[in-house]
Amino acid sequence: MKRMMKMLSALLVAVCILVTSVSEANAVTLYGTDNIEHEEGYIIVGESHVVLTMNAYAQSIDAEGYVEGLEDVQFFFNWDDSLSVTEAGAPNTFMMSGNLFFVVEGNLVAEGEKQKNKSYIYSDGQGNHGAGVEKIHEIMEQNPNIKHWNIISFQGAVSALEGNVAGKYYVNSYRNWIDYEFPKADLYIVSHATMTKFYRQSKVAKDFDKELKKAFPERFLDYTAFFKERYPDQMLDPDQKPDSIHWNNDTYKALFDDIITKIQSGEYDCNKEAKGE
Repeated sequence: MKRMMKMLSALLVAVCILVTSVSEANAVTLYGTDNIEHEEGYIIVGESHVVLTMNAYAQSIDAEGYVEGLEDVQFFFNWDDSLSVTEAGAPNTFMMSGNLFFVVEGNLVAEGEKQKNKSYIYSDGQGNHGAGVEKIHEIMEQNPNIKHWNIISFQGAVSALEGNVAGKYYVNSYRNWIDYEFPKADLYIVSHATMTKFYRQSKVAKDFDKELKKAFPERFLDYTAFFKERYPDQMLDPDQKPDSIHWNNDTYKALFDDIITKIQSGEYDCNKEAKGE
């Protein structure tokens, strides 16, 4: 634990040199490095689901930052009010290092809207890209000690309701992620949580996933059955009322534990086709 706090303190000191005042309007998300050599790194990008996943993992680390249930995955995380607070005064500063990172904006309504907009993942393959793409680049640039990156996108929960029209938008952007933005990284795309009440009767939401699966058969990870098995018992239940969209901590951690473990074992390998497998 002392080692973890020392690393977070060092990161905070370095940033304070650049930041001269506390922001009351926007979150501050800081991606640092633990300066440890890692063979693999994992970046998870998404919407509110990923914010909740980040919090679930923050509760599942030991004194050395290792994630319980995973091999060789470290997550150093601090969430406080040191550099930014919400309008209500709640903590809105996030600091991360290790070899597991989450792409998040913050706790303000406007930040959530920004994160779930499809422009967040946009890339035209010519240098123009959305804020989510920018943050992924930032994480990679801050961590040259990580040899290879795996990007896991759980984005599109809202855009899925536009069906294959939005699906084509995501396909085009993800192609530019692969060819231009992050050519040395492995990209995986997770199906959205179709078993929730919000999506259950939406055919166009299923068309969104079909578009992505057709374009990226080796990269698209279909977890429809995973969510179906857990619906509705493992959905978030604020104030004893079904949330109908989000899931509990155990579900989010089980989801990404499974994905990371299968990437590590080679069961998920987006390069199978190139290898002729």
